[in-house]
Amino acid sequence: MKNILIIFMLFSGSLFAQNYIPYYNITNEAVYRLMITKEYEKAEKLYLEAFKLEKPLISDYYQMARCYAGKGDTINMIKYLKLSSTEVSFNPLLFVNSKRDSVLFYKYKQQQSFIACMKEIEKTNENHKTALKTDKELKIKKDTIAYFLRVFQQSRKNILKNMTDLTREQKDSLRKLADASDVVLRKSLLEYVEKNGFPEYTAPGSMLSGSDFVSILLISMTEEEFDKYNPLMQRELKKGNLMPYDYGYIIDKVQSRTRGNKCSYFSVNNMNKDCWNQSIEERKKIGLSIYLDGSSQNILKGNNKKLPWVGTLVN
Repeated sequence: MKNILIIFMLFSGSLFAQNYIPYYNITNEAVYRLMITKEYEKAEKLYLEAFKLEKPLISDYYQMARCYAGKGDTINMIKYLKLSSTEVSFNPLLFVNSKRDSVLFYKYKQQQSFIACMKEIEKTNENHKTALKTDKELKIKKDTIAYFLRVFQQSRKNILKNMTDLTREQKDSLRKLADASDVVLRKSLLEYVEKNGFPEYTAPGSMLSGSDFVSILLISMTEEEFDKYNPLMQRELKKGNLMPYDYGYIIDKVQSRTRGNKCSYFSVNNMNKDCWNQSIEERKKIGLSIYLDGSSQNILKGNNKKLPWVGTLVN
């Protein structure tokens, strides 16, 4: 009986082990179907499949609202708009009123159900603002991101300012000092991440997540740092705290700078066929479905039109 219980516990642990990579691989294609090809029903199907795998990311509830807005399904559109407003880390009003999405939602502006939904979300957002002032945990998340970003920007700015009259050797010395300062800051950040995970908080008035913010600090990692902290980043990737395109962005920068890899997103305009294939193979190794990793910005730029899907496809 004891052995059966142990086997059951091991099976249960593996069954419910958190791994957002398959989830991302489906939503990568979903956002492409939604934003580029406007295949709203295919996008809806993909998101619903992803939601069966892991707890949906709050931003993906909003993507579903986009799907239903495109389909003309007011009831489900409102349902998912409300769901996307339930966490302080995401404010759908920033997107509904944006230049891009205002066109998508325009035909609903005069509907009473949509007007009521917007008022409800506004009230929820005000409650979130109040919570930010009183909730210590939320304040810690907010201050953590602000701290690391501010120190990173200020340290480099202070070290590298007024370089115009310096010799080349002096400039090189200052850059080395700035790099050394960054190493210390990254070590502090990653020690925080080891204990607490990447900050999930999204700053009010911003569309950047904690993952977006901290990836700014990590793209300049040395090769030694990358080898040391890559298992930690992969852990956060699987937990859903580090976005795949941020992780891919970090990998590209480290490999192109320290390992001479020219087949990265940053050489996208000069890539030949062999280079594209190598880039795709690199993404396969880390379990991501497409080279550009579902970044909305990259998809909208059309950079991945050259690229075949290497993950799941919906016909």
